[in-house]
Amino acid sequence: MKSRMLIAKDKYPYRILVVEDNLGDFILVEDYLEETMSSVSLDRSETYAEASASLQNGRYDVILLDLTLPDMELSNLIQHSLKIAGNIPIIVLTGYQNMDFTTEALKSGISDYILKDEINATLLYKTIIYSIQRSKYLRDLKESEKRYFDLFQLSPSPKWIFDPETYDILEVNQATSELYGFSNEEFRKMNMNDFILSDDQDYFDKTAKHYTLEKSRDKQFRFRKKDGSVVISQTNSTEIIYNGNPARLLLTLDITDQINMQKELLNITYQIEDQERSRISSAIHDGIQQELLATYKTLESVYKHSENLQSKYHDRFQTGLKLLNQTLLKARSLAHELIPPSLEKLGFKGALNEVIDRFENIDFNYYEQTHGIQLSMDTQLLLFRVSQELINNIVKHSEANEASLELEVKNNTIYLVALDDGIGFDMNKNLGLKSFGLSSIKQRIESLKGFMDIHSQKGKGTKVVIRIPLI
Repeated sequence: MKSRMLIAKDKYPYRILVVEDNLGDFILVEDYLEETMSSVSLDRSETYAEASASLQNGRYDVILLDLTLPDMELSNLIQHSLKIAGNIPIIVLTGYQNMDFTTEALKSGISDYILKDEINATLLYKTIIYSIQRSKYLRDLKESEKRYFDLFQLSPSPKWIFDPETYDILEVNQATSELYGFSNEEFRKMNMNDFILSDDQDYFDKTAKHYTLEKSRDKQFRFRKKDGSVVISQTNSTEIIYNGNPARLLLTLDITDQINMQKELLNITYQIEDQERSRISSAIHDGIQQELLATYKTLESVYKHSENLQSKYHDRFQTGLKLLNQTLLKARSLAHELIPPSLEKLGFKGALNEVIDRFENIDFNYYEQTHGIQLSMDTQLLLFRVSQELINNIVKHSEANEASLELEVKNNTIYLVALDDGIGFDMNKNLGLKSFGLSSIKQRIESLKGFMDIHSQKGKGTKVVIRIPLI
């Protein structure tokens, strides 16, 4: 004789509201529940009105709802029941086997349904437990999302949520709206590319869209505000799930004032540097150069009467004069390099051509496309210094026959490109910056939040591309 296994009853004190006008069906449900629950408390409502009153006076874990009530039509019963139930899960007890109806009921928010012809104690218990746990999970999830959304909205730093495929903006916080001047509704009709300057979009695509948080830290991009002004932002980006779909969260920090302050300090540094250059140049020109010239003239006058000197002393005297003359020329050239030609008088192009014309062994070409944009004198001086260093590096290191320098200003960005057909160098050996004199240029460009890309191959020349934001 086989023994029958007894299953321990659930001791949790469940409170269940059964909305059922048929007494026989209610008693059947009551019997099934008592088979699996030892402390269950049941309340019965025979009409929708009674159910509404019971929900106002008590708290229930679950509602078992019959769809044939005398005071409410089926077409309205589910929606009205969901409204008065709040977060309490509703399980429909029905004799309908219409799957379309059942599907629509579940879509509307019903937790589950049981066909009355198939009901039994185990099925009823499992359905109740599942519905309660699912409701708790969804409730906790909503509370978690609300806490996260509150943190998102109340953050003092601008935050964006966007679709990683289309770049459509899904959500922004209040700080973003205040900084950029658009309402939340306006943001949701826009795309990230409506804000990111066109020159930064490729770089943004590589970092904020595809990279992990660790690889997208502290990237800088320029965003355009509603009034047309530009914000320089330091950004972090990471993947999130938003409304059930993949999205990216972009955290931005406005560093425009910080960058402008750095530029101002840099301009002051360059002004001090130029003042020191001028002082040294004046010392060379007015002091050392004049003394060398006086010495040269004195010795030259003596040389005119040196016929009586022995041949070897005559030759040495002549060699000494040549060396002195070369030193005089070098001093004059150094004084000229220390002080740039007058940019105000000659303009950037004229001043740069004056530098280029001093080097006759390389065929230099200069091209300029500023599209009518006037650069400040501070910016012109900076570009002149960088260009001067690029030209000197080409002359000293490249062994080139031809070289070119091109300046272009577009989309709030300055582009400076230096190209030569010289010996180049092996980029893989990591010798380029130090060996070819480019490290000081790179430091100066990076201090302005610019970028310098170097492309070189041994025997095939070098190309240096500099990009500086014009803010």
